[in-house]
Amino acid sequence: MGRQAHFYMEREIFIQLAQTALDLGCVILKQSGNKIVSATDTSIITAGCSQYYFYLPQAGELDETLPLGCYNANGNVVIEAGYTTKSSSTVLHRSRLYMMSGYTGENGFVERPECLETLYKKLVRQMKKLTMHIAIPADKISTRLNYYADPTDRSHKIYITDKLFRQLQKPDCILG
Repeated sequence: MGRQAHFYMEREIFIQLAQTALDLGCVILKQSGNKIVSATDTSIITAGCSQYYFYLPQAGELDETLPLGCYNANGNVVIEAGYTTKSSSTVLHRSRLYMMSGYTGENGFVERPECLETLYKKLVRQMKKLTMHIAIPADKISTRLNYYADPTDRSHKIYITDKLFRQLQKPDCILG
């Protein structure tokens, strides 16, 4: 198990979050097949890829032979991050900041470093500054792209940018 914060954020705003990670000493990574691509600026963030990792070198060494996003030694030194994508013109998919609690290595369970926890908290604070925390009616939320109506008329609190919130106001737009 780990910690995660969900949000809806377009790529342009996500670049601001990524810049915060860079300012805090991170390197931005993405997985390209079996290869790990890294950058020390936000030019790596493109429309062709929505999933990135903020690698904190002081948290430990990165093993280039292991994949990112798995429960291994690499998972202990990165925070998964991404921006909202659209599967069609009407469905917005949420994104998240995610860090693992640790992984099981040869000598037992290895907990994540404290410096990664500190970084995660700072990134979550920045994400909250870049988004609004608002209530969305349950009928605007999709489960596995199947519409459902909440019989109790509940609403769900989400973090969303102003631009995506305006898009969500369209009658046929839902959150996935």
